[in-house]
Amino acid sequence: PLLNTAEIESVFKVPLTFFMNGDNHWTEEFKTPIATVLAHHFDYQGFDIWGLTAKLILRLLEIGLGHIPDFQVHHPDSPNWMERALDYSGEELPFDLKPLSHSEQGKVHR
Repeated sequence: PLLNTAEIESVFKVPLTFFMNGDNHWTEEFKTPIATVLAHHFDYQGFDIWGLTAKLILRLLEIGLGHIPDFQVHHPDSPNWMERALDYSGEELPFDLKPLSHSEQGKVHR
């Protein structure tokens, strides 16, 4: 595959367990016209894994592996990712959505 160098600096492998360790994670807060959101960052061997990549990894851990991080995933004053998706789709979920314990609470931290 050819890399889009405007978007991708390099390609490397990271063990999924790395993303399960809160010591490798930090967040920053962004205010948008719609909501205040958290941007997630994972520092791995000098690389900052963040943005959509970090969000997709968090969803994989949550949905695919049932892992609840030991850090805050959503800003406490804003809807979570599923609530936001439902706002756009207007459809009912084909499954029961139960709140996640501590992934919905906590402080923004580094």
